[in-house]
Amino acid sequence: MNKRIYLCLAHMSEAGWEQKYIQEAFDTNWVVPLGPNVNAFEKDLEAFVGENKRVVALSSGTAAVHLALIACGVGPGDEVIVQSFTFCASSHPVTYLGATPVFVDSEPDTWNMDPDLLEEAIKDRIAKTGKTPKAIVPVALYGMPYRIDRIMAIADKYGIPVVEDAAEGFGSRYKGQVLGTFGKYGVLSFNGNKVITTSGGGALVTPDEESWMETMRYATQYRESYPYYQHEKIGYNYRMSNICAGIGRGQMTIVNDHIAHHQHVQKLYEELFADVPGITVHAQPATGEFESNYWLCTIMLDSSVRVQGQENAYKAVIQGAVGGAAGVIHMADTPTTDCQPNDNVEAMRVFLDAAGIEARPLWKPMHKQPVYKNAPAYVNGVSEAMFKVGMCLPAGPYVTDEDVRYIVEKIKEAIVSRALVIDNDLLDSLTKQAKASPRLRQNLDLRNTPDDTSQRMLNAIEPGSVVPVHRHRTTSETVAVLRGRLVEDFYDGSGHTCLKSIELSPDGPASALTVPMGQWHSIRALESGTVTMETKDGRYEPLGPEDIIGDDTRV
Repeated sequence: MNKRIYLCLAHMSEAGWEQKYIQEAFDTNWVVPLGPNVNAFEKDLEAFVGENKRVVALSSGTAAVHLALIACGVGPGDEVIVQSFTFCASSHPVTYLGATPVFVDSEPDTWNMDPDLLEEAIKDRIAKTGKTPKAIVPVALYGMPYRIDRIMAIADKYGIPVVEDAAEGFGSRYKGQVLGTFGKYGVLSFNGNKVITTSGGGALVTPDEESWMETMRYATQYRESYPYYQHEKIGYNYRMSNICAGIGRGQMTIVNDHIAHHQHVQKLYEELFADVPGITVHAQPATGEFESNYWLCTIMLDSSVRVQGQENAYKAVIQGAVGGAAGVIHMADTPTTDCQPNDNVEAMRVFLDAAGIEARPLWKPMHKQPVYKNAPAYVNGVSEAMFKVGMCLPAGPYVTDEDVRYIVEKIKEAIVSRALVIDNDLLDSLTKQAKASPRLRQNLDLRNTPDDTSQRMLNAIEPGSVVPVHRHRTTSETVAVLRGRLVEDFYDGSGHTCLKSIELSPDGPASALTVPMGQWHSIRALESGTVTMETKDGRYEPLGPEDIIGDDTRV
């Protein structure tokens, strides 16, 4: 591959509409933060989002968050509930206004704001401060819709306006309705790497004519109607350039094509990673309500996955930022922090970078950012757990099917081994059976050792330790485990054991791995907590605990 594959590069219409509208701006000398392109772009956006909303085109999505919070009456001493798992632009504007963000963690399936935790946070803030939070900011992380019906029900119950941060979710839908149109305000972003772009820019979806006009005033320095400049409120220079809006008009002609492409790439990742143990593609819940634009496709690397170069992760301070701000950074003093992706995730990023593939970690949760160390946070561990194992992969319009296959192959190439975990119950079982089972000792590579040695070695494996298993001959994968349960004591069909040796490792637990057994069978550990055997015809047959560890187990 002699090109670099980026996460999401800006892609112009083949008909050249962007250049046409930009040229019109120059030809008519409309090169200011207003004009025909701005007006037309806003109308295009209103038609796209629907629901009789009015839209104001702005200089950035961050500006849109800021103006929405002003419209909600946020000021010094107030609190605003913000999804913790997000980019900093969701929360920084809260601090611009002298208010305090209150962070709420995510639910495990969407990675977005957990409605149950949201209500818990509201009740607790009211109890502790005597005040109701001034706004709620859920975020469509990487395009994934939030459970906005539940969020709106809770918000309405306590009389709190919702500002939907759909900056990453332009065109995503929940129950058929476009994100950004459920709450009182909706935030859109058209940064250079978004689903559509205006080079830099954003928009605020407003509920009615009056709110739209007030937002326009705040975005244009809030002048009074005098023949001179009189200001009675603090306004901002937030309007979009007529030139940038020309790009946006052109992009609106291909927005549906872009969304369809991102969704196609997601589906391809899901197919190609389906049989790769230790790699999970994050996908929308299969309940029918969710329609993500999949701005970026994301995967999770099980902590058991060993990656080439993993031993060198975080050994030195990097010289350039990872992401869009590369070069515009403050040099860190140390290469590590108290909350960072696992070593194998960083090693995978470095490996892919060397292979010409841009990948990056998930957003670091805001409640773990040093700048917000004193902010209230209501957490359940989801965002921190995902941050440690997650990674963003290319999904933009320039990413071809061939590129996706190349990316998947490179990820598979980077993986050098898997690992398994032994828990307390399993330790007891193994220790008891080691003396009585020659085959079990053979599988543990202890065939020629006395029984007492076998027991000492088993006891030396501490509960929760990770035990890598070396591959045997032509066996392409290692033994499967599920949350501490060991699937072993299986033969490869030629009388050779699949377990070759065991050694301790400090890594975390494995969740699901696959064991091909010759050409006919494989054992698959499922997240549901069961273990099944996949036979030649593709059927799955359940295996009970007695089938997993025992003297007479055979595939």
